[in-house]
Amino acid sequence: MKLLLVALTVTMAQMARATTFEQVRDAAPVAIRGTATITGVVVSREATPHPLSRAIVTIIGSKLPEGRSVIADDAGRFTFRNLPADRVTMSVSKHGYVASAYGALRLGGPGTAVTLADGQTLDVVIALTPAAVVTGVIRNARGQPVPGLRVFAIDARRPEAPDFGGVVTDDRGVYRIYDLVPHDYLVVATVTTNTALIVAEIDRRSEADTDRLLASLRDRGSQPERAAPAVPASSAETWAPIFYPGTAVLADATRITLAAGDVADGLDFIVTPVAVTTIDGIVVNPDGSAPSAVNISIDAGGVQIFNVGNVNPLLTLRLDSDGHFTYSTIAPGHYTISAQSNRVGAGDSANGRGGRGGASGGPPIRCAASAGAAGDKLYAVQDVDVYGQPVTGVTLRLQHGPVFSGKVVIDRGSNTPPAEVSTVCIGLRRVSDDGSEAGGVMATATARADGTFDLPAVAPGRYRPALAVPPTPGASWWLRSAVVSGQDLLDSTLTLTPGTDVTGAVLTVTDRQTELAGTLQLSSGRPAPNYFIVVFPVDASLRVPNSRRVKFTRPATDGSFGFSNLPPGDYVLVALTDLDPDEWQTSAFLASVELSGVKVTIHEGQKTEQVLRISGGALFPQ
Repeated sequence: MKLLLVALTVTMAQMARATTFEQVRDAAPVAIRGTATITGVVVSREATPHPLSRAIVTIIGSKLPEGRSVIADDAGRFTFRNLPADRVTMSVSKHGYVASAYGALRLGGPGTAVTLADGQTLDVVIALTPAAVVTGVIRNARGQPVPGLRVFAIDARRPEAPDFGGVVTDDRGVYRIYDLVPHDYLVVATVTTNTALIVAEIDRRSEADTDRLLASLRDRGSQPERAAPAVPASSAETWAPIFYPGTAVLADATRITLAAGDVADGLDFIVTPVAVTTIDGIVVNPDGSAPSAVNISIDAGGVQIFNVGNVNPLLTLRLDSDGHFTYSTIAPGHYTISAQSNRVGAGDSANGRGGRGGASGGPPIRCAASAGAAGDKLYAVQDVDVYGQPVTGVTLRLQHGPVFSGKVVIDRGSNTPPAEVSTVCIGLRRVSDDGSEAGGVMATATARADGTFDLPAVAPGRYRPALAVPPTPGASWWLRSAVVSGQDLLDSTLTLTPGTDVTGAVLTVTDRQTELAGTLQLSSGRPAPNYFIVVFPVDASLRVPNSRRVKFTRPATDGSFGFSNLPPGDYVLVALTDLDPDEWQTSAFLASVELSGVKVTIHEGQKTEQVLRISGGALFPQ
């Protein structure tokens, strides 16, 4: 199964702008005219290609930030005239086909940038692949169609993230999801607060009554969903996301493999309520006493994104004087229960952790964006697996939120004006298990005059440090390293757990920019734009998913390519005819292509240039 990358372009200049005091109307963008021309034809990528009419072709470049779009004629032809000399990209979309970029070698993959010169005329061919379709009927346990269910086709590898907003079953219970990129999917139906009522009504009505109910739904048309109460089938059941072929368990869902143009029909399944149970537990302070004020939450993860109203776990019994709590309507699955307290229990001050002054004796200076002092917060986290039976005896023992502290070091170029370290804002950005960003900055603080900082009472989780430095004339600052105990957190992650502090971090910010620029040529010396250029470190221990040291790009039509702000070190450059988005960052894949690459060394604050020539599938430096 291939995970396909889908690029979405948002024209930020079209968003409304406002100041603190009044809304200001932007001046109309100045049209930049030139003498270059791009003409082309859009065709289908099939055994017998044919022109595609009415396809929308869009071109974007640094001198065309708003972009330009044209519609292909009946012969699939299009033309852009009066284009300025620029480096541009082109994309094409048409209903029934997978949107694509010019030069893309893989569905949903990056395209090839086009370098236009004054007076140049470029003729191109862009092929679109037919999209796939899934369709079926959803019924209840009595075999009657269920209208109004929202159905998703989701990436089988990442079921927690649906690709789009789904479709709604019609009065026949039919769903049809189209314009799908060919790859592997799971189909899931979700029961909303409104449809819970509909399903419950259908379950207990006669067929004649059901027909009248469906007729009324047809007459009603599309109405906003009401905040209706949940109607479980019984006190021990509730409605939950149901995966094809009719299971509430993600692991039992059937994977559907779609090729270009496939229509997977007959994907019918039944939605039924699932058995639910309770989780019962207790929250205690570090000394075993009951906390006086606690916020408690539960996270199901994964398919929790589909939950709407009635399927969410309910905190039916809040903390009593002994700290007990009970969650009901818990469907089978894996859950994480978290507790947070802003107060310290009566016996807690005895551990000597009551105050959190900074190294200078006072509290740290907060960033302007901070929501105020964090205080001495207490946290507890507990994982719970539910298999349909009540879970009892869960204990959430509160502990002090961990402290992340250290020092900011500014490394500036010889011609750069000094920056005040006390203006640097330090933050922690949440990341997921694979190292990708999973949220915004969760904690912030400004450094003191000597560069020291501390972020107290940070919520448990996985993080990566981030910095914000106010603009300095002639300087562009970036975080080069964040070292704790000899390990750079920018090449890994920081895991914070309750009661365990992380101290002595050294965060180095610099304006010394690194750049790796080059040109890829064929053995004849002509540009080689139809390749992927991948750069990765020689040190295999640094080849991790979502690493800042592992990147790829596509050369422009003149063969030029570039990477900016790679950390100094030794790297390998390889040229590939194709790039599998599921494999290209893995250590095994990078090791398999390493021998066909060229080694380069990136130095601090320097531009490294490398002309590469490809011959026989291997690269050679020129």
